[in-house]
Amino acid sequence: MTFLTAEDGGRSGPAFSGYRPQFHYAGHDWIALSTYPDVTQVNPGDTVRVFLSFLSPERHLGQVIVGTPFLFREGRRIVAYGSISKILTPTSVTPGHP
Repeated sequence: MTFLTAEDGGRSGPAFSGYRPQFHYAGHDWIALSTYPDVTQVNPGDTVRVFLSFLSPERHLGQVIVGTPFLFREGRRIVAYGSISKILTPTSVTPGHP
């Protein structure tokens, strides 16, 4: 996922694991907890790998698939964008070792 710079309308400060913006796809906003496994913080303009955890994962089964484009939003402001590259199940993730 790529975070927009402040000049492009994105955040002016960094994001950290635990960040919970609006996860927007297919015309709807959802809450998703983000974890950045490769960095301690994400600065505007950075492209990073992110793990997303939905608060209601059952609502997304069959909806979020590999290739699904998404946005991170704060209100109506787009702060980052990306697409799904892999679907992990809770049993396929070992803390600290995807």
